[in-house]
Amino acid sequence: MDMITRIKKNITIDDKGCWLMRVSPGNNGYAKIDVRVDGKHTRPRAHRVSYETFVGPIPEGQLVCHKCDTPNCVNPEHLFTGTHKDNTQDMIKKGRNVKRKSST
Repeated sequence: MDMITRIKKNITIDDKGCWLMRVSPGNNGYAKIDVRVDGKHTRPRAHRVSYETFVGPIPEGQLVCHKCDTPNCVNPEHLFTGTHKDNTQDMIKKGRNVKRKSST
């Protein structure tokens, strides 16, 4: 089965258009997917595999970031490449860097 079919067969689409992998995401919220590269088994993050499958190679030294801020999302329209600095600036612009006060 090709990777496009594997990804599309294992997602649920939410009301924001996120393609959510139907596997338990790790502690950090990112889903992983089993792949074989040169006969070796690996488990990269699914959003990186999706980007490479639907968009193309990830430039060296770049991250695959989420426009939707949903770590488990693999929708290629929600993904973009950037540096750590780009990802941090995106986080600040969206207000995700603000720590919330405890309600207790």
